[in-house]
Amino acid sequence: QAKADAESKGGHLATLTSAKDNRFVMEMLGLNFPAGQYGWWLGGTGGAEPWGWITGERWVYENWHPRGEPNNPRDRNYFLLLQPDGTWDDWEGNIGYLLERGYPTNPFLADTDGDGIDDKKESLAGTDPNTPALRWRNSNYLLVQGPTWQEAEARAEILGGYLVTINTPEENAWLQTHFPNPHWIGLNDQREEGVWEWISGQPVTFSNWQPGEPNNLGDGPSVPEGEDWAHTDVGFGPWNDVDRTDMQGVWRFQGIAEVPVVDPDFQVPVITLWGTNPLEIYKGANFVDPGATVTDNVDATRTITGSGTVNTATVGIYTLSYTAADAAGMIAAAHRLAGAAATLSLSPLADAARGFQRSAREMTETDRAERRAALLSLTDATLRAQGPDARATQAEAG
Repeated sequence: QAKADAESKGGHLATLTSAKDNRFVMEMLGLNFPAGQYGWWLGGTGGAEPWGWITGERWVYENWHPRGEPNNPRDRNYFLLLQPDGTWDDWEGNIGYLLERGYPTNPFLADTDGDGIDDKKESLAGTDPNTPALRWRNSNYLLVQGPTWQEAEARAEILGGYLVTINTPEENAWLQTHFPNPHWIGLNDQREEGVWEWISGQPVTFSNWQPGEPNNLGDGPSVPEGEDWAHTDVGFGPWNDVDRTDMQGVWRFQGIAEVPVVDPDFQVPVITLWGTNPLEIYKGANFVDPGATVTDNVDATRTITGSGTVNTATVGIYTLSYTAADAAGMIAAAHRLAGAAATLSLSPLADAARGFQRSAREMTETDRAERRAALLSLTDATLRAQGPDARATQAEAG
């Protein structure tokens, strides 16, 4: 509970990673230990497992009480307690905590996690600058502290964004995967009751309200503005509206900030086919797809997906397709034609380019039927690849 409360205030349980830190905190506290106060929670945990800081900072300094701490009496993980004399104890129970705002970052970098958002802005927004924002299409998404809708929106603006605008079912499903807990979103009707708007100013093209919501249930003398702010439910479930009084009770969340990418990526990846295209093979041969590679102007590593099959037992023209998408959602596609011939010397692709070289006397009736079918398939596949204009030209010439 102490950890969650500290994070809701835009900070974390304090970490004392050096004797200097420990001494500074004790000087700051002075005699501020109320009578009977056994100590204050710090951001360390351990016991059954090695001790560590919740921020991920290295555990290189300790100041355990000399009476034999930590003693791990029940052989399980405990929490770190700062005692009135400045020494530490492993403990459990109900007690106050020390709040620390800000996060340890790389002092040589302005953007430790490389997500394009300055460390200082992320710290002010209550967002860990060591954790990169998640990218979907042309926006970055990350959590900001509340606990109220207004505070979450203010912190999203510090990052250069706003509480998330959800435009499509696809975006809603993506957010559901990555942000499953209840969170504030940018939908509100604080300007005009019953007229729900995104704080970003974008039009409302998608909604996902719970049955019976929004119901403005908080409207009344004590809360004249009613329920004007929306949040997601558990598991990023359907949305609910709450009022200002609710935010002082159980409705206290982090918000999902959406930060538009300053330089959106509208360039599709580039797919390069290995081997020849069209590809000539012969009936009965073992076929191995030469494959393809993909590069992108922004994303260093992309995945390419292939589809289509070649049945070398049957003469014909086959199409192999390759697709790839980058992090911005830009999709590229490429295709390869593969022609399976009756014999190696009777490739339908070669026949289409050079004309028939074998006389009718040397061919069986089956050969001639397979050649005609292959040539017709090749002609049709070539016209489809060239587009409707090429098909029209062929029709006129025929």
